[in-house]
Amino acid sequence: YKLAIKHDFDDNRMMYASYTTAVKGGGNNPNALGLPDPYDPEETAVFEVGAKGIFLDGAMLLNAAYFQNTTDGMLISSIVNAGSRNVNTDAEISGLEGNMVLFLSETTSIDVTMLMAESEITDLTLINPVNINNATSRTLLPPALGGGLVASLGTGGLLTVGNTDAGLVYKFAGFMCLDPFNPFAPVGAGGCANPGIPVDVSGNKLPQSPELSYSIGLNQDFIGENGTTTARLVYRYMDEREGTVYNQPHLRMPEHKFFDATVTYRPNNGNWFVKLEAKNLADDRYIGSWYLASGLQGGNKFATVTEPRTWGLAFGTSF
Repeated sequence: YKLAIKHDFDDNRMMYASYTTAVKGGGNNPNALGLPDPYDPEETAVFEVGAKGIFLDGAMLLNAAYFQNTTDGMLISSIVNAGSRNVNTDAEISGLEGNMVLFLSETTSIDVTMLMAESEITDLTLINPVNINNATSRTLLPPALGGGLVASLGTGGLLTVGNTDAGLVYKFAGFMCLDPFNPFAPVGAGGCANPGIPVDVSGNKLPQSPELSYSIGLNQDFIGENGTTTARLVYRYMDEREGTVYNQPHLRMPEHKFFDATVTYRPNNGNWFVKLEAKNLADDRYIGSWYLASGLQGGNKFATVTEPRTWGLAFGTSF
């Protein structure tokens, strides 16, 4: 449901407050054994208070809002053995957002968008798929395990074993365990009875949630006899943000800074436009996201990289 109240100060200024709830249904995680593995629904409640206004005789538009978002059962992805599964967590997000458009003259304007946000995981305990015993370093194997292999219980195969400052870790394909195990047997029948030590990540920040992001754009119209050409230059900034719920420093994305430009022509007596655009003028490249892989892939970490400088020509029409 949604409950909102609005007050108009005059024709150009208003203030509002709202409280909104929403529910996203739960489901079941698929798995290799076909066993039930349900996850709960997401239940979200958002409180927002804001103001909108037009000032300076119509030369400035200004909007601002403060929000508090509380979600019980927020879904995140967690790597377990050789696959990924949905996991419910409780989280809170609050912040301030706003945008402004200011005309310096009839043909020159600037626009600003801004978001300041704080996020916190309030209830979540997980096993780190690439560090199931929360070790801080690798160590040499005991002499009896110098080859790094041990017999797999009940399979006739072999388990790979590694040593850490927190103890031995056993692995077979994508399955990892802290005790020797049969990866194809259920728990209690030779399967992994000790899959890892859960980590309480309550209090950590949500992944992909920067504390500050904003953009500043400068727009200039050149009015000719046959049409108008609009040039736009924009600077975009995004603060550093976490790559995973574990908030590991080496998986933190750095701040992003980009300059983009566009030049658009529209005829006075036509319904078409042509636009030349250039993104990332400085050709800066950043890590855009991190993803944890399973033991099947060697426990690697995958990263995406932002696009380099790109140029484009666009044409559009309406009919």
